[in-house]
Amino acid sequence: MTRANQTRIIIVEDDTDLADLLAQYLLADGYEVDIAANASELRRIHRAKAASLILLDLNLGNEDGLKLAYEFASHTTLGIIIITGRAALQDRIEGLDAGADDYIIKPFEIDELRARVRAVLRRRLPVVVPEDEWLSVGAVRLNLLLHVLHTAEGTSVTLTETETAIIAELLRHHGRAVSRASLAWSPQWTPNDRSIDVHISNIRRKLKSANCDCLVILPIRGHGYRLRVLTNSGG
Repeated sequence: MTRANQTRIIIVEDDTDLADLLAQYLLADGYEVDIAANASELRRIHRAKAASLILLDLNLGNEDGLKLAYEFASHTTLGIIIITGRAALQDRIEGLDAGADDYIIKPFEIDELRARVRAVLRRRLPVVVPEDEWLSVGAVRLNLLLHVLHTAEGTSVTLTETETAIIAELLRHHGRAVSRASLAWSPQWTPNDRSIDVHISNIRRKLKSANCDCLVILPIRGHGYRLRVLTNSGG
C-alpha cells in the first residue's frame, strides 16, 4: 500500500470543476494535493513543495503539455500521469515518449485513475533488494535508484522510472515469460492496453543506441515478454 500520508500530488488542470473533483478523491485517499491551472503555477508549486506525482492535462492554453511532460521527466524525479482527451494512438505514443509513466484518456472512471495513481507511486517507492540498490544478472547490472542499466559491453543506458520497473521485473524472471499485466503493475490493466509495448519499444531503442547486444527482449505472442541475457560467447 502506498504511504499516502507522505505523498503530495499536483493536479495540473485548467478545468476547475474536474480539478476540484480529483482533489476531493485524492485527499480522501490520504494524499496531500495541490492544484495548478497552468505551467507557471506548476513550476511555482514544485519549487515550494516536494511532490511525488503530477496529473497533467495536455491542453493548457499557450503551454505545450508534451513539452511540459518532457521538461519534468528530464529534470525531476516526479511521476507523471497524462490525463487528456487526446485518444489517438500517436498522441499516446508521444506522451509516453515524452517521459510520462501512464496515459489516461478522458472521460475516465475515478476508481481507475486512483488505481493508476497507486500503481505509479508503488513503482516509485524505494525498491528493497537483498544486497543494495543493484539488480544483476551476469555482467548486466541495473541500478534501481538511479535508473541506469550497465551493460556487459561496458556502456550505460539511462531509463525512466517505468522503464526501470519493467527491466527489473524481466531481470527477476530472467528467461521466463512475464505477462503484460505483471509488467503494467495495474489492477485496471486490460488486454487492449498497449502502453507496455510502447515502453518496450523505447527500451529496445535505447539499448540499440548504446550498442547493447547482451540483452534481448523477446515477445511472447498473446502473453507478454521474456528477457534473454547473452554472454560474450552468445549463449
